[in-house]
Amino acid sequence: MKNYEGREVNFNKEVVTEIREKLDEFKKEIMRKRNKKIEIDNEDLFKLLQQLYTLGDDLLAEFDEFISCQKGCSQCCDKLVYITEPEGMMINKFISNNFTKNEINNIKYKINKRIKLRKDIKTSQNYAKIIESHKKEFSCIFYSQERLCKIYSVRPWNCRRHIVFSDRETCKLENEKHPITLNNTPFTGVKQLVDDIENEIYILNDNYKNENYYTLQEYMEKINI
Repeated sequence: MKNYEGREVNFNKEVVTEIREKLDEFKKEIMRKRNKKIEIDNEDLFKLLQQLYTLGDDLLAEFDEFISCQKGCSQCCDKLVYITEPEGMMINKFISNNFTKNEINNIKYKINKRIKLRKDIKTSQNYAKIIESHKKEFSCIFYSQERLCKIYSVRPWNCRRHIVFSDRETCKLENEKHPITLNNTPFTGVKQLVDDIENEIYILNDNYKNENYYTLQEYMEKINI
């Protein structure tokens, strides 16, 4: 498969094998904790989540030189991003430890603005026009004016796993149904490993928190930062 520059995409299969082995060890350790009914507090949960993030990041880093996703690109930052409870909790902790009062107030302002827009959309007969005119206003509440993600180090898994091999222009076209993402490449083994990492994140949520999933903004609304 070729990327947007016409270069043949390749990756180190040994890295994939190594990450698979590490994920298998992670699964065994989680199973051991469950069988022995070892309690896991929030900090332990965050460490486990970060372990999975690191495996995923190391795996997808194999494609860094072939993808069009680069620092400052925000083409996918207006999509709904679903998160688990532990992910939301870790983001909330990061905000509490790193955001200023003004930054938190700005996030609250964005949330309230979007709540109002959602209400306007529900009562409007010009649904499509409102969505189009406010597209940028529905972008991620953590995307800054400096074109940076303000929670990048703890960004959710669904942000991490989304990589695009097509060019940015194709990626942002509203009528483009099939930009070249990892999901429609022939790299079956890599795709399966990405899905397996994601499944372990779900398992952490289901076993140690709840079976609920939220959009990123819904979670921020729920906890009322």
